[in-house]
This record gives sequence, C-alpha cells and structure tokens, in this order.
Amino acid sequence: MAADVEWPGVTGRRRHMLVHHFAEHPAFPCRLVGRQPLCARKREDRDG
Repeated sequence: MAADVEWPGVTGRRRHMLVHHFAEHPAFPCRLVGRQPLCARKREDRDG
C-alpha cells in the first residue's frame, strides 16, 4: 500500500508516485491491485 512507503520527507503524493512507478515499470514484478487505498502486490512471475 502507498501507506507502507513511509520515509522522512516522502509526502503522500510522492508515495503514490512510487507505487505507480513500481507497478508500471517492467523491471519490478508487481501490479496495482487497488486504488482506494492505492495498493500494489508482488507477482509470482514477471509475465503478468
């Protein structure tokens, strides 16, 4: 979840950008599974 990306100086908007980046970038095996709240989940395989 975006709330799990808690680092000093990382605002809520930046947390959401990080989650979207990880979910959309082909190098990271994850996908979006929810938007309210924003949540990504690791995939078992890199194909989808």
